[in-house]
Amino acid sequence: FKKCKSHDDVENCLRQILLDRFRAYKKDGLAGIKPYTRGKKESSPKDEFRGQINAGKILPKRSPPFNKYIMDYPKSKPEGSEESYFWVNSIIDDKPTIALVHRLGMPQEGGFVYMERHFYVSRSHNCLMGLGAALPVDDGAVVLYCTRTSTDQVGGFGSAAKRTIGNKVMGGRMKENFERAREAMASAAAAKEKMDNLKL
Repeated sequence: FKKCKSHDDVENCLRQILLDRFRAYKKDGLAGIKPYTRGKKESSPKDEFRGQINAGKILPKRSPPFNKYIMDYPKSKPEGSEESYFWVNSIIDDKPTIALVHRLGMPQEGGFVYMERHFYVSRSHNCLMGLGAALPVDDGAVVLYCTRTSTDQVGGFGSAAKRTIGNKVMGGRMKENFERAREAMASAAAAKEKMDNLKL
């Protein structure tokens, strides 16, 4: 960006960076994610993603094909899987932050498994990946979700306290989101039951 002389130059440069990052990832998956430097430290999102997948215990056991797919993408695609790409522009610390996002999902034994991967982030944090599953049980379904964000902003002095505070904030937000989803699903189920009774 240092060579850019105008706002249009900056936008064109950013557009090309995002396009190059997208094409490389879509072609080669994790291997196509180039590292980038934040300050004096180099970040490697592909290593972060591989570490998170290898650390998982539930997904390899409950859905080995999907676990292999998110590691080997775009190879090893299971039947019935779906994917989408998009970019988001968020405001973080009062500054615009652009992320390239990849979503994958597939049916799994009466349930569903899901991944969301932010494989390029323009600033703030380095990368993010979330994994989720809805698994059938006797009286309905159990929903599992985990997410990991790689960032250098919680390093140094007070890093443990920063992580603890961040985990509590994120945990509270996730609880609120799942509670809203539960209420929406309950309302939809009640409405369907009411309609079924009217048909009788």
